[in-house]
Amino acid sequence: MHARNFIIDSLEPRQLFASLTPAQTYLTSISLPGVQKNWTIPIVAGQNITLASSDRSGGALETELILISPSGKTLRRSIGDKGAFMSYNAPVSGNYRVRLRDFGANNTGSVGVTAFYYASTITDSDDAFSAQSGRRFAATIEPGDLDVWTLSASQAQFLSVTATENKAGDVLDIGVLLIGPNGAVVSGKESEKGIKLDVAGSSAGTYYAVVYEPGAENNGRYGISFARAPGTQYSGDPDTATPLPPSTTRTGDLPGGDMDVFGIPISAGQRISATVTRTTGLLSPEILLVDPTGSVVSTVNGSTTATLNYTATSGGTFWLVARDRESDNGGPYTIRYTFS
Repeated sequence: MHARNFIIDSLEPRQLFASLTPAQTYLTSISLPGVQKNWTIPIVAGQNITLASSDRSGGALETELILISPSGKTLRRSIGDKGAFMSYNAPVSGNYRVRLRDFGANNTGSVGVTAFYYASTITDSDDAFSAQSGRRFAATIEPGDLDVWTLSASQAQFLSVTATENKAGDVLDIGVLLIGPNGAVVSGKESEKGIKLDVAGSSAGTYYAVVYEPGAENNGRYGISFARAPGTQYSGDPDTATPLPPSTTRTGDLPGGDMDVFGIPISAGQRISATVTRTTGLLSPEILLVDPTGSVVSTVNGSTTATLNYTATSGGTFWLVARDRESDNGGPYTIRYTFS
């Protein structure tokens, strides 16, 4: 069951803790019925606070998360049979409080709690890393966990994040929030299958992709990849490690949650025709063409094949981005482009 929101308050025993470090999962316990745990989060107005918690003991604990403003006002509550999740943009600057308790105040158990908010340094000790454009990662999300991936960007780049459960039909749902360099949410989505977030005209700085399970109660493996163009691409992917010349057919593989990014030099006035075709599997191909300024100038998709046609008005390095149109399926493919 996914998290539910309620507005209730009661007086119960409280225990004050220190600040929650962004992206770090804390393991704590409700050792006596009615005990509350409290932490603080220093935040600037307009920045996002993302919280997840979940019962780790397999008992009857009904996790409740409460976010309290610097003035003591209750801003948001989230309650779930096992897990709770919330995302909130801070209206004022100050020290916010995070309160954890059992909703019925009558059960005990161990709990995992994770927070993300903007900070100068982010260290996620389980699965998340600095993202590389054109590289797929496989990772695990656990109950009450947040995985935070960092992606550096320069001014006016195209950025994309795709993610999906590693195995179709898993109980794991996927949610992703893309946080900009100012600490505010740029884009977000959650899905039982696949997620695709695109940003045009990025600001310079560090973006954060916060991966979560919407109910904060399930765990499982997921695949995630990033694209950034123009810019340096991951050199370890055999599909894209060497330049793709025109009039040449190349085979590749796009597992769920993957993107392949090809740099293509195009002269002003040239017309490019690029085709991606599924060979086996369930890939429904999508192609994006990103120009040297980071703008998506053409995109097309299809059920088994997709062909993109575009005449360049200026010259430079363009970028072909190949992916599944729903970001949940994948498989082998061929890619080929010609000029006229």
